[in-house]
Amino acid sequence: MQSLERPWRYVPSEECIHNEIVALFRTLDTIPNNLVVHLDSAAIDLAKTFWHSWADAAADSSPARAAFLGKLRGYSVRIAGVLQLLDLAEQATANGITNLLNRDGDSRSTTASMDVMRRALQISAFYLAQFDALQPEMGADDLPAEVARFLRRVEDKKLKSVTPRDLQQWKILAKGTKADGCVAFLKDLADRWQRGKVERGSRTDSLIWHNC
Repeated sequence: MQSLERPWRYVPSEECIHNEIVALFRTLDTIPNNLVVHLDSAAIDLAKTFWHSWADAAADSSPARAAFLGKLRGYSVRIAGVLQLLDLAEQATANGITNLLNRDGDSRSTTASMDVMRRALQISAFYLAQFDALQPEMGADDLPAEVARFLRRVEDKKLKSVTPRDLQQWKILAKGTKADGCVAFLKDLADRWQRGKVERGSRTDSLIWHNC
Protein backbone atom coordinates (compact mmCIF):
# COMPACT_ATOMS: atom_id res chain seq x y z
CA MET A 1 0.00 0.00 0.00
CA GLN A 2 1.48 3.32 -1.06
CA SER A 3 1.72 5.99 1.60
CA LEU A 4 -0.25 9.18 0.99
CA GLU A 5 1.86 11.25 3.37
CA ARG A 6 3.51 14.31 1.84
CA PRO A 7 6.84 15.63 3.14
CA TRP A 8 6.62 18.99 4.95
CA ARG A 9 7.90 22.01 3.03
CA TYR A 10 8.22 25.59 4.29
CA VAL A 11 6.46 28.21 2.16
CA PRO A 12 7.75 31.73 2.98
CA SER A 13 4.99 33.74 1.26
CA GLU A 14 2.01 35.23 3.12
CA GLU A 15 -1.36 36.27 1.79
CA CYS A 16 -4.58 37.50 3.38
CA ILE A 17 -7.48 35.19 2.45
CA HIS A 18 -10.17 36.76 4.62
CA ASN A 19 -12.39 37.74 1.71
CA GLU A 20 -12.07 34.31 0.10
CA ILE A 21 -13.00 32.55 3.35
CA VAL A 22 -16.07 34.76 3.85
CA ALA A 23 -17.18 34.11 0.27
CA LEU A 24 -16.64 30.38 0.75
CA PHE A 25 -18.81 30.24 3.87
CA ARG A 26 -21.56 32.25 2.19
CA THR A 27 -21.59 29.80 -0.69
CA LEU A 28 -21.72 26.83 1.69
CA ASP A 29 -24.82 28.40 3.25
CA THR A 30 -26.64 27.80 -0.05
CA ILE A 31 -26.30 23.99 0.23
CA PRO A 32 -29.77 22.38 0.37
CA ASN A 33 -30.66 20.41 3.50
CA ASN A 34 -31.52 17.27 1.51
CA LEU A 35 -28.10 16.93 -0.13
CA VAL A 36 -26.60 13.42 -0.38
CA VAL A 37 -22.86 12.88 -1.06
CA HIS A 38 -21.85 9.67 -2.85
CA LEU A 39 -18.43 8.16 -3.49
CA ASP A 40 -17.63 6.99 -7.01
CA SER A 41 -16.28 3.46 -7.58
CA ALA A 42 -12.64 4.61 -7.87
CA ALA A 43 -12.90 6.48 -4.57
CA ILE A 44 -14.33 3.39 -2.88
CA ASP A 45 -11.62 1.13 -4.32
CA LEU A 46 -8.91 3.46 -3.02
CA ALA A 47 -10.56 3.75 0.39
CA LYS A 48 -11.03 0.00 0.75
CA THR A 49 -7.26 -0.51 0.67
CA PHE A 50 -6.90 1.72 3.71
CA TRP A 51 -10.04 0.48 5.46
CA HIS A 52 -8.81 -3.11 5.19
CA SER A 53 -5.34 -2.20 6.40
CA TRP A 54 -6.83 -0.36 9.41
CA ALA A 55 -9.00 -3.37 10.20
CA ASP A 56 -5.95 -5.66 10.07
CA ALA A 57 -3.98 -3.25 12.27
CA ALA A 58 -6.85 -3.07 14.76
CA ALA A 59 -6.67 -6.83 15.29
CA ASP A 60 -3.11 -6.47 16.63
CA SER A 61 -3.59 -3.13 18.40
CA SER A 62 -4.42 -2.09 21.92
CA PRO A 63 -8.14 -1.69 22.73
CA ALA A 64 -7.94 2.12 22.56
CA ARG A 65 -6.14 2.13 19.21
CA ALA A 66 -8.43 -0.56 17.79
CA ALA A 67 -11.46 1.56 18.70
CA PHE A 68 -9.89 4.62 17.07
CA LEU A 69 -9.10 2.66 13.90
CA GLY A 70 -12.69 1.48 13.75
CA LYS A 71 -13.95 5.05 13.93
CA LEU A 72 -11.39 6.22 11.38
CA ARG A 73 -13.26 4.51 8.54
CA GLY A 74 -16.34 6.61 9.22
CA TYR A 75 -14.26 9.73 9.72
CA SER A 76 -12.58 9.28 6.33
CA VAL A 77 -15.97 9.23 4.59
CA ARG A 78 -17.21 12.29 6.48
CA ILE A 79 -14.01 14.17 5.68
CA ALA A 80 -14.43 13.25 2.00
CA GLY A 81 -17.92 14.72 2.12
CA VAL A 82 -16.66 17.96 3.62
CA LEU A 83 -13.90 18.23 1.01
CA GLN A 84 -16.39 17.59 -1.79
CA LEU A 85 -18.57 20.45 -0.57
CA LEU A 86 -15.57 22.76 -0.27
CA ASP A 87 -14.57 21.92 -3.84
CA LEU A 88 -18.09 22.66 -5.06
CA ALA A 89 -18.16 25.94 -3.14
CA GLU A 90 -14.96 27.02 -4.89
CA GLN A 91 -16.52 26.24 -8.29
CA ALA A 92 -19.88 27.83 -7.55
CA THR A 93 -21.06 31.03 -9.22
CA ALA A 94 -22.92 33.91 -7.62
CA ASN A 95 -26.10 31.81 -7.85
CA GLY A 96 -24.75 29.41 -5.25
CA ILE A 97 -23.95 25.74 -5.26
CA THR A 98 -27.29 24.29 -6.34
CA ASN A 99 -26.58 24.39 -10.08
CA LEU A 100 -23.60 22.05 -9.55
CA LEU A 101 -25.71 19.33 -7.92
CA ASN A 102 -27.58 16.40 -9.42
CA ARG A 103 -31.29 16.01 -8.83
CA ASP A 104 -32.35 12.68 -7.29
CA GLY A 105 -36.13 12.86 -7.05
CA ASP A 106 -36.91 15.29 -4.25
CA SER A 107 -33.29 15.48 -3.12
CA ARG A 108 -29.98 16.68 -4.52
CA SER A 109 -26.75 14.71 -4.76
CA THR A 110 -23.09 15.02 -5.64
CA THR A 111 -20.39 12.40 -6.19
CA ALA A 112 -16.91 12.60 -4.66
CA SER A 113 -14.04 11.43 -6.86
CA MET A 114 -10.96 9.37 -6.08
CA ASP A 115 -8.95 12.60 -5.70
CA VAL A 116 -11.32 13.80 -2.98
CA MET A 117 -11.06 10.45 -1.20
CA ARG A 118 -7.27 10.54 -1.51
CA ARG A 119 -7.15 13.88 0.30
CA ALA A 120 -9.57 12.60 2.93
CA LEU A 121 -7.30 9.61 3.54
CA GLN A 122 -4.30 11.91 3.87
CA ILE A 123 -6.10 13.82 6.62
CA SER A 124 -7.19 10.56 8.28
CA ALA A 125 -3.60 9.28 8.22
CA PHE A 126 -2.49 12.52 9.88
CA TYR A 127 -4.97 12.03 12.73
CA LEU A 128 -3.87 8.42 13.17
CA ALA A 129 -0.25 9.58 13.42
CA GLN A 130 -1.27 12.15 16.04
CA PHE A 131 -3.12 9.47 18.01
CA ASP A 132 -0.04 7.24 17.98
CA ALA A 133 2.16 10.14 19.10
CA LEU A 134 -0.10 11.29 21.94
CA GLN A 135 -1.44 8.00 23.27
CA PRO A 136 1.77 6.96 25.07
CA GLU A 137 2.10 10.42 26.65
CA MET A 138 -1.40 10.10 28.07
CA GLY A 139 -0.72 6.69 29.55
CA ALA A 140 -3.51 5.00 27.61
CA ASP A 141 -4.31 1.27 27.68
CA ASP A 142 -3.90 1.11 31.48
CA LEU A 143 -0.17 1.82 31.28
CA PRO A 144 1.06 4.37 33.82
CA ALA A 145 2.12 7.63 32.21
CA GLU A 146 5.78 7.14 33.17
CA VAL A 147 5.81 3.66 31.59
CA ALA A 148 4.25 5.01 28.40
CA ARG A 149 6.77 7.87 28.25
CA PHE A 150 9.64 5.44 28.80
CA LEU A 151 8.49 3.14 25.99
CA ARG A 152 8.03 6.11 23.69
CA ARG A 153 11.60 7.28 24.39
CA VAL A 154 12.94 3.79 23.70
CA GLU A 155 11.00 3.58 20.44
CA ASP A 156 11.95 7.06 19.23
CA LYS A 157 15.64 6.51 19.92
CA LYS A 158 15.57 2.84 18.83
CA LEU A 159 17.34 1.82 22.02
CA LYS A 160 18.34 -1.78 22.66
CA SER A 161 19.09 -1.42 26.37
CA VAL A 162 18.66 1.03 29.25
CA THR A 163 20.49 1.29 32.58
CA PRO A 164 19.19 2.86 35.81
CA ARG A 165 21.63 5.72 35.24
CA ASP A 166 20.13 6.36 31.79
CA LEU A 167 16.69 6.44 33.37
CA GLN A 168 17.79 8.98 35.97
CA GLN A 169 19.19 11.26 33.28
CA TRP A 170 15.94 11.17 31.29
CA LYS A 171 14.00 12.53 34.30
CA ILE A 172 10.92 10.53 33.32
CA LEU A 173 10.25 9.31 36.85
CA ALA A 174 9.18 11.46 39.77
CA LYS A 175 11.61 14.17 40.80
CA GLY A 176 14.23 12.90 43.22
CA THR A 177 13.92 9.21 42.28
CA LYS A 178 17.07 7.44 43.44
CA ALA A 179 19.01 4.65 41.72
CA ASP A 180 17.13 1.93 43.60
CA GLY A 181 13.84 3.43 42.41
CA CYS A 182 15.08 3.29 38.81
CA VAL A 183 16.10 -0.36 39.30
CA ALA A 184 12.65 -1.15 40.67
CA PHE A 185 11.00 0.63 37.70
CA LEU A 186 13.01 -1.40 35.16
CA LYS A 187 12.22 -4.65 36.97
CA ASP A 188 8.54 -3.71 37.02
CA LEU A 189 8.65 -3.11 33.28
CA ALA A 190 9.75 -6.69 32.66
CA ASP A 191 7.78 -8.46 35.38
CA ARG A 192 4.50 -6.56 35.71
CA TRP A 193 4.10 -4.97 32.30
CA GLN A 194 5.85 -7.69 30.28
CA ARG A 195 7.98 -5.16 28.39
CA GLY A 196 11.54 -6.29 27.73
CA LYS A 197 13.75 -8.22 30.14
CA VAL A 198 16.34 -7.38 32.77
CA GLU A 199 19.68 -8.95 33.60
CA ARG A 200 22.56 -8.25 35.91
CA GLY A 201 25.27 -5.89 34.70
CA SER A 202 29.01 -6.22 35.14
CA ARG A 203 28.74 -5.23 38.80
CA THR A 204 26.84 -7.35 41.28
CA ASP A 205 24.57 -4.46 42.19
CA SER A 206 23.92 -3.23 38.62
CA LEU A 207 21.07 -4.05 36.26
CA ILE A 208 20.35 -3.57 32.54
CA TRP A 209 16.94 -3.53 30.85
CA HIS A 210 16.88 -4.96 27.33
CA ASN A 211 14.30 -4.10 24.69
CA CYS A 212 13.11 -7.39 23.25
